[in-house]
Amino acid sequence: MTRRVAAKPGFTLIELLVVIAIIVLLIGILVPALNAARDQAKKASSAARIKALGTGAEMFHKELDKYPRSSGTNPFLGGTSDFLSGAQWLLVQLSGPDLRGYVKPTKSNDTNGDGKIDEVDWNAWYALGADYSRVGPFMPPEGDNSISAERYTSLNPSADPPPALLNQTANNWDGGKIPFYLDGFNYPILYYKAGQSKQPFTTGSGAGNFGRYNQLDNGVFTGSDVDGPVNYGSGWDLIGQGKLHGMGKLGWSSSNPNRDPADPSLNPPTFASVVYDRNIYETTRVNNQGRVWPHKPDGFILVSPGRDGLYGTQDDVRNY
Repeated sequence: MTRRVAAKPGFTLIELLVVIAIIVLLIGILVPALNAARDQAKKASSAARIKALGTGAEMFHKELDKYPRSSGTNPFLGGTSDFLSGAQWLLVQLSGPDLRGYVKPTKSNDTNGDGKIDEVDWNAWYALGADYSRVGPFMPPEGDNSISAERYTSLNPSADPPPALLNQTANNWDGGKIPFYLDGFNYPILYYKAGQSKQPFTTGSGAGNFGRYNQLDNGVFTGSDVDGPVNYGSGWDLIGQGKLHGMGKLGWSSSNPNRDPADPSLNPPTFASVVYDRNIYETTRVNNQGRVWPHKPDGFILVSPGRDGLYGTQDDVRNY
């Protein structure tokens, strides 16, 4: 007598397709949620880092009675037109280019007794094995929160940085080897120190034209149409997709000082629209014009580009 073995129930083709469709649907729901959570964590990290940098700048001010500078030629190179970005200047002063602290550029630290502080002294202070009195670091080491311009381009091979930032020489601290701080998305955090000008933003070349904030301080990243010692053009493509941000156009002039920098006719957004205080404009507005004045006019501004890698857009992380 033949014994029949009961057939084990299995999935039909339709059932398999339904299961696969459900899995695909779940992935479609979960992946964006995970990406959003990851982006939110990176944004929170950027905000925490900006807060730490702000605290460091205040500590620097308490120690040296001034905020870190955000402009000027590379102090390690004599007779050069190699300008450091505000992002680089901030790290040099809060952490030191070697991340071991900052040497005060004072006559008491004149290394060769020639009565002046120049590139000879700057190079001696941060030479390997040198032992000079340091202040700081004012930025706590939180993993790899800084990176050299040279290393940054290796991470982003499609970037096309202007020579002003990456002036490759044999010097240990040329423009391409001085680090800057990164945000949670691994993009540079920009730093601008306020000046004493009575006009809000730089509108042209010459000392008399420099405003409270000068977009040239980080023009290598943001681009700039302001006349200056370096022509930065459209800025640096941080994300390597041919996308340049819109802080290159100033959209403000001394001939029309009360024009709203966020005027929708100004496209793309301007440097002025990023740093001006909308509340001051609105509270002083008469006949569609108000006072144009920047945030933190007596301090400093910190800006992270956020997820999109574009400065001046809605997802920027700032200290105001």
